[in-house]
Amino acid sequence: MSLIASFGILTAAAIAFLLLSGRYHILLAILPLVGLGLGLLNNKDVQSRLGVQSLTEAARVLVKRAADIAALRNTIAQFSVDILRPAGPYFLGHDRTFKPLFVFERTWQLFTARFLLTTAGLFFFFKFGASDWFWGTWFYSFVALLAAFHFLITRSQSDDYNGMRYWLLATWAGALVMWAFLLWLAIALLKRIDWNGHSCPTIILGCLAALSLAGLSGFAISTARSAIRDRSVAWVNLFVGLSVFPFCVAWGIASLSVAYVRPLLSVTPRDATIDQVRIDELSSRARWARQSGWMRQDKTPLTVAVALSGGGYRAALIHAGVLQALDEKCVPIRYLTTVSGGSIVGAYYALGYTPQQFKEKLKRQRPGLPDEYLAVWNQARSWLGVSTNAETYTDFFSRVFFGSKVLADTDLFPQLLVNATDIERSSNAREVFFKGRSQALPELDRTRLADVVAASAAFPGVFQPRTIVWPAPAGEPALANRRFVDGGVVENLGYTGLVRFLAISERPEASPKVDYLIISDASAEEASGSLPNTVDPWELLSRSQDISYAFQVSLVHELLDGEQPKGLPKPLFVRAQEADIKEALKKDSFSSPATGTVPGSTIANEVTRYSTLAELDESQVEKAFWLGHAIGEMRWRQIDHWRQTFTTEASCQK
Repeated sequence: MSLIASFGILTAAAIAFLLLSGRYHILLAILPLVGLGLGLLNNKDVQSRLGVQSLTEAARVLVKRAADIAALRNTIAQFSVDILRPAGPYFLGHDRTFKPLFVFERTWQLFTARFLLTTAGLFFFFKFGASDWFWGTWFYSFVALLAAFHFLITRSQSDDYNGMRYWLLATWAGALVMWAFLLWLAIALLKRIDWNGHSCPTIILGCLAALSLAGLSGFAISTARSAIRDRSVAWVNLFVGLSVFPFCVAWGIASLSVAYVRPLLSVTPRDATIDQVRIDELSSRARWARQSGWMRQDKTPLTVAVALSGGGYRAALIHAGVLQALDEKCVPIRYLTTVSGGSIVGAYYALGYTPQQFKEKLKRQRPGLPDEYLAVWNQARSWLGVSTNAETYTDFFSRVFFGSKVLADTDLFPQLLVNATDIERSSNAREVFFKGRSQALPELDRTRLADVVAASAAFPGVFQPRTIVWPAPAGEPALANRRFVDGGVVENLGYTGLVRFLAISERPEASPKVDYLIISDASAEEASGSLPNTVDPWELLSRSQDISYAFQVSLVHELLDGEQPKGLPKPLFVRAQEADIKEALKKDSFSSPATGTVPGSTIANEVTRYSTLAELDESQVEKAFWLGHAIGEMRWRQIDHWRQTFTTEASCQK
């Protein structure tokens, strides 16, 4: 029996075994490799180097050499040297008589490829919510590069030597892009192999696939060299060089412009001005806590806790309005427990910044998380496994809101409690980050605010878990690398975080019991309405999460009607969906130059339907902030009635 026949029988037996054993995923991994091998053996250059004329003869020679280790080593060395050999005089066409054999009737294919690539790029950037600046910079840069390439390439139709150089440069640019892309895929594949969790066959196939991609990347260079040598056109390399290469360059230009150019053009207050406002605000809050309007008859202070629910930027802006209403009445917030979107504004507020500053920051320009996520270097790092989008999320919060601030930079008025969910533990999943977590571990206070807020707001399915060094639950090592996701996975109001804080606080004398609890619930309006047959994944994820959070909130509402743990008072809910607030909003109105005067109930219906995952434009920011401020003022009467049971002094005193 010949070697080829033996090899064919063994291959058929292996495929039959995989089919019968149900290991289809392994078969799917093998078939592309088989196709790649057959494609290489069918290549005329490969056949000429093997000294054969057909695919069958090439396979026979390769199998024979595979049986001879020394011959196989020489074959691999021969191909490696040829692939890695410098292009020499072919690179820029030093031969002035060079002219490729190009069929100009096929240029329509190039224009079709460019059109499809442009359409795909616009769809991709729009789909992920890129700003007008980002996609506009990319689009105009891409069009300008295509026009420049077209102008330069048309010169190659003459015998002009410099014109021919542009053909060669485009061919080599395409070859280098293909080489880098395939090598990048190979590295990304290796990074994604779970060396401990995957089975041995899966690991072997993954390694073979990565090696095949790496080898194929070398053939991109070899193909370009062979085409130039033979006075032919490497169509794949040329198409990539004239289409994909400008696409990537334009993508890089857009990423750089968003990261470095746009910040220079945005008008922001000077740091000194912002810091002075922050210092004054912290001083005012400390003074409110000492005022007689918030003291009992025995001169002990009343302790007010505020919980800020999750809900993305919709929730963050509503909470900012509620906090603004409380600040106007000089309410001394002692504890501020936050979840997800509430953690963004909560941490900003705990640093001493005002709710008005938060609103103005979001009004000046959208935060730009999609732009940061779409930056070419972040995409490359993510695919290569160097980092995850959790790091991108953290860097974004650091750049836009918190800088290098840490937990130690927050104040005691309020004491910030950031809720997150430990995704690796089914029990004890709720964790709360706060200043002074452990007297024995003061380094915990140097944990960055950007890290804890990213952990609290890491929406499952959209963002990867954020890893933070933090004390593990009882019975485990003191410190551990723990992975956290959105705090709303456990409970979306922040109530359980307050309970946990009061239970684990190492200084009970510095953590007075809560006298009054205000829960600002900015959960979305209950989802309703039909969906298309094929639902957008983002919409499906957002709708599913809103339903889950709404169910959690309804359960928590029912539980809070009963006896409260550790003596916590029955909470006051500040929520646009409450019946009495809905009725009061009908008598109120929102006014702006863009919209005119709109009934408050209409604004509430609109704002509570904003997507949890969406960033808000200037008009939406104003509406959400107004709604929060309005319902905060409506609830003040109940808060003040409770306060006056302890004192008759005014809540705000000069």
